[in-house]
Amino acid sequence: MREPHTCAAGRCAGHQQSPQFRRVHERKATGVDRERRWVLLQPQVCAVGHTDQQARDAGLDARSVAYPAGDVPGAYTLGDAVSGTSRLVVEQRRRILVGATFTGPGMQEPLHSATIAIAGKVTLEQLWHAVPAFPTVSEVWLHLLEAHGL
Repeated sequence: MREPHTCAAGRCAGHQQSPQFRRVHERKATGVDRERRWVLLQPQVCAVGHTDQQARDAGLDARSVAYPAGDVPGAYTLGDAVSGTSRLVVEQRRRILVGATFTGPGMQEPLHSATIAIAGKVTLEQLWHAVPAFPTVSEVWLHLLEAHGL
């Protein structure tokens, strides 16, 4: 079994920033609160939008739901003993995502979907109809929406 490790990326590793990295930080500088965060660990840690606390601090009536990433049927495609957690932060009045955090191997994949859902203010009911590919770890979306009550 491999030991978890941390990798350095971008400027801290002596490399130029990628265009994607610059765009994310330019958006932050313009006040758009959809910064994606992806920490290059093994397994991955990635997030977009608000955490639970940030949503509360912003005055949002938010509720979070979590689901173990390794419990979805498609997790086997990433290997044995996959573990991790997926969490959505939902603004209750409009029923839209305002934040998402994913941890575990391969969990950078749902980050883009969460970014689109947050930026587009996609409702939970609309997300329910966006069926993820099977078998993949992206099935976690259905479990998260079910945990929220859909």
